[in-house]
Amino acid sequence: MARSTNPRAARQSKTSQRLAALVGSVALVAAPLVVAPVAVLPAAAVDGSVSGTVFHDFNSNGILDPDPGDPALPRDRGFAGVTVTAYDRDDSAVGTTTSGADGTYTVAVTGADTDALRIEFTDLPQGYFPSFSVLGASAGESGSNVQLVDVGATDVDFGVNVPDEYSVAGADTPVATSLAYAGQRQYQVNPNNPEQGVSLAAWPWQTAATSPGAANDFNFVNNGAYPGPYFGLPESRTPLATFDETGGIWGTAAQGSTGDLFAAAVLRRQVDLGPGGLATVYRVPDVYDPATGLIGSPGPIETWLNLGPALTADGQNGVPNDVPGLGIDFGTFDATYAGRGGFIRPQDPAADTAAYTGVGTLGIGGVAVSADQTKLYVMNLHLREIEVIDIASKTLDQSIPSG
Repeated sequence: MARSTNPRAARQSKTSQRLAALVGSVALVAAPLVVAPVAVLPAAAVDGSVSGTVFHDFNSNGILDPDPGDPALPRDRGFAGVTVTAYDRDDSAVGTTTSGADGTYTVAVTGADTDALRIEFTDLPQGYFPSFSVLGASAGESGSNVQLVDVGATDVDFGVNVPDEYSVAGADTPVATSLAYAGQRQYQVNPNNPEQGVSLAAWPWQTAATSPGAANDFNFVNNGAYPGPYFGLPESRTPLATFDETGGIWGTAAQGSTGDLFAAAVLRRQVDLGPGGLATVYRVPDVYDPATGLIGSPGPIETWLNLGPALTADGQNGVPNDVPGLGIDFGTFDATYAGRGGFIRPQDPAADTAAYTGVGTLGIGGVAVSADQTKLYVMNLHLREIEVIDIASKTLDQSIPSG
């Protein structure tokens, strides 16, 4: 006999089956999702270069001025020996070099993690500092000693300077210069005219005669003795020494801490040497006032130091007293009047052949005072070296070969 079917029970059974299926599907979704691992490749290493110029920025304006167009302004030039290092984002050094003789450099970059780099300029010589940094520096302009650039950057330039080497000249800033005359020293002395025969003098940097358009009359005023703009006495000149006291001098250097001025003997054809001979440095005290920077109250000139061999008094040839010396070899030269061809007065002809061949190879070239104001640098033309003199003790500190 066929079994009867209950419709209500049948419906409940189907509903139970649907719920079971739904629960199963939810459980499937809630189960942990397993994802297969994916390999992450490292960024490719970046190679390339960064280049630029390290330059001596004399006036610290942040601009490379190899030719400023004004002879009164300093000419910047390349600066050698500065270390340039490139670092990547992980602070790893990825290249280094030093600036060459002309100041240029190229850092070869190898293995940087990105193309973003930090360039650092280090190992500046003692006394040198970073120059003025131009914001957003471009070619020929100095950035800071730490610059952020990309691989491939060029014209990443950097200026250095010594602050004490540059002075902005004001109207009353004094300058000193030497003057030379032909013949024996005594023939340039005129007791009735102390302005005659001045061999060392100081002037204000600017006077009425140095205004624009008056360059041909530089520091000269007509005294009425002879017509023309080139005759007369220098305007606002402060005489510091006479030719009889110094003979021929050329190199000058000021000691800023004291205001003293050094002036070195020089060998010139038909120009008499001074009482200290071929290798002497003279000094005038208190030429400048260190407090104001203006011309002070100069004292009498001194035969400060003979760097060469000692001299024996020889009144017949312009050496009135014995002159002790350090004994450094500045070359041999017959400074007697007979040895120089017998020149006496400015108008007397004399071949002076020994001086003709000795100029530039005997005696002293330029002089300079160190930044700390304690040393005097003297160029020895004969040995081609720089003699470093301790100013306080007047002794030789060291000799530096120029080569």
